Amino acid sequence: MNFQIIRPERLADWVSKTVERPPESEEFNYSAIAIEEGGKYFYWAKGVSLEIGRYEYEAIKANPKLYYFSTALKLHIRIHNELIPKSEKFETKNFSSRGNYEDPATYEVLERVRIMLNSNIERRRRLFDGKIYHFSYGYFSPEYSGLISERVYELMKDSVVFEEKDGWIIRKKTGEKIRKLSEGSEG
Repeated sequence: MNFQIIRPERLADWVSKTVERPPESEEFNYSAIAIEEGGKYFYWAKGVSLEIGRYEYEAIKANPKLYYFSTALKLHIRIHNELIPKSEKFETKNFSSRGNYEDPATYEVLERVRIMLNSNIERRRRLFDGKIYHFSYGYFSPEYSGLISERVYELMKDSVVFEEKDGWIIRKKTGEKIRKLSEGSEG
């Protein structure tokens, strides 16, 4: 058995001035353990154990920084989801979601937040029963495409890089115009 103590941490503020980071909190202050035993790999944190792949095991040991697309953030969100009480998890009975796609005729968008240029999260209302749920689509790994919890939605929303304004996608921190969305917008 091999194991290594991991201390996930946010990137230092000097690394990137274009990304807004969530404030310091206990949510990001914990130790974890990466474990290899008999050709299987595990990640343990906050009392939750996850079986992970060899790549994730090597990646978390090499780079425990929490930032977009990092293995550390992916595992942090998986641990976070496991801690949500079952009573607060979204009921998916009689509801079909195939990853990144859902029939637009079955829901109403209540709020849309652009995370990256081609990736969004939305608060939606199902038309057939009025239930509110949260959905992500775009360039997310398969386990984060489709239905997400409200807590994950709020976590992702806090670290938004881009937003829409006056028909443009702009970089939130600098106000830089990235791409025009439609004809007739100012620019």
